[in-house]
Amino acid sequence: MPRGPVKGEAGHSGFPIVGSGASAGGFDALRQLLKHVRHDMGDMFHRSQEGSRQTTSKLALQGQLIELSQDAVIVRDAKNVVLSWNKGAEDMYGWMSDEAIGKSLDQLLRTDAADWRALNEQLDQRGRGEGELRQARKDGTPMTVQSREVLVRAGDGTPTAVLSIKRNVTELRRMVDALKDADRRKDEFLAMLAHDS
Repeated sequence: MPRGPVKGEAGHSGFPIVGSGASAGGFDALRQLLKHVRHDMGDMFHRSQEGSRQTTSKLALQGQLIELSQDAVIVRDAKNVVLSWNKGAEDMYGWMSDEAIGKSLDQLLRTDAADWRALNEQLDQRGRGEGELRQARKDGTPMTVQSREVLVRAGDGTPTAVLSIKRNVTELRRMVDALKDADRRKDEFLAMLAHDS
């Protein structure tokens, strides 16, 4: 037959268990228990506040670092609507943050449809994608952009957002193409010389 709590026995908290015929000593034990519970809860609340402050501070630092990036750092949702647009994106594309947020990213940047489709296929298959995109600035100037993107999924696997880091490689692409063209012309010239000899 199970026995009820007995005055003076220690419970799992280390405090005496008070029986149903509580005496003044039992109430003292109960007050002590409540005092310790309040103290422990206060400590937990303080640690929680400190953790929140540290998390807030860390997020603020990350936000500042993203704003300092010269690369365009863009976040879009699963429907391609812009959620975040840093200073690097403003400088690169000419659209201010308040103009870009809420717009469809591929339409805003006039992304080449084939490039966009290929990038999104990579994201769907591997959860990340990388490649060159043909896009345009706000003023219509065409540009070539190196894009690295990561798909963010919810716990159930549903796509929720895409983080993109983009760099304007238009000049680099022009230089590479010019070198290829010069190399091709050199080969043609050497072939012509060999043929004439």
